[in-house]
Amino acid sequence: MENIQLIIGYNYLYDDEPLPVLEYLKGIRKEILLSYSISYCHDISNHDIYYGFVNKDDEGTDYYERIVTKVNDAYNRGEKIIILNDRTSLHLLELILNNLNDEDLNLSDIEIRERILKAYLILNDEENINGGDISEPNEPIENLIINISLRTELYKYDNLFYYWLAQIIKSIIFFHYAEQHLSKHLEIFLSEYSIKHWSKYIVYIHQITATSINDYIKDKSTALSSIFIDPNDSEYDSKKLFIKNFVYL
Repeated sequence: MENIQLIIGYNYLYDDEPLPVLEYLKGIRKEILLSYSISYCHDISNHDIYYGFVNKDDEGTDYYERIVTKVNDAYNRGEKIIILNDRTSLHLLELILNNLNDEDLNLSDIEIRERILKAYLILNDEENINGGDISEPNEPIENLIINISLRTELYKYDNLFYYWLAQIIKSIIFFHYAEQHLSKHLEIFLSEYSIKHWSKYIVYIHQITATSINDYIKDKSTALSSIFIDPNDSEYDSKKLFIKNFVYL
């Protein structure tokens, strides 16, 4: 548990009462908002905490000093904090697509980024509140699992087993959904791998990934992993065909 990271909200960086989230986004061209929000959804693990909100050109401004000072203070206290996360990034993108017109108040670049930061922090607060309590007696099991799997992704990506566990849980949820609502698509997908049930797909993928994770943990400079299948394995031919299809599809 020591690698868990805290998703920070508005009052972590600001002392005033926040406005409604859309008030911060109004007046920014939709094209700009979409560019930022889409970038937040992409490969979050490779971004530092300032990504998309603060850059070198901001040095010396009150905005820059506020954010950097607060973050450095948190690190000095030993707190592991983040701003960007999957759920808020998707929530922000949904808000922009559904609620905003293409207004333009001719704001400066730094004003735009600070407004987006404030909006993002408010959405983080909402996600923390809505996702924090998973103990409601009538909560659907799917919601509980999604909450657990998404929060598992808050672990640093160097803890690959926790991250991979989250992916397995989400893939099971997806395949259950596909069985009920996308049965024909699921049938075609599985046929591409010459397997009959999605559970086999997860098991076979797990065998490939577990090997890669183990190799990486032993030697982080490892670029390639060898996948070994015991010839005496009762599913040897099936697994061999699956890996061949997985590589070439």
